[in-house]
Amino acid sequence: MKLIQLDQIIDNKKIVITDDMVTVYYMKFAKGEGLANHSKNGIGIIQVLDGKIHIEFDNGESFELKRNDLLEFKASIVHSVKAMEDSKLILFNASYSN
Repeated sequence: MKLIQLDQIIDNKKIVITDDMVTVYYMKFAKGEGLANHSKNGIGIIQVLDGKIHIEFDNGESFELKRNDLLEFKASIVHSVKAMEDSKLILFNASYSN
């Protein structure tokens, strides 16, 4: 077991858990910052801890997520993230083989 105290993390992007099947990131973005278009194998789950973000997918779908919102998505769809205001989030990426 591993206790992770998110309020003690000073990095803007940190891998807090990783193994063969899952990677969990803690991220902080200032308003206007985010992640450029990217994709990964498996599924992604974003939980917004604070703030508001916009996530846009190459398939035309987009979502605006606010505090306590959770979005599950196919991570292989190219997507980008932009903070609409200062934001903190957890991103889970669970891989699977094809």
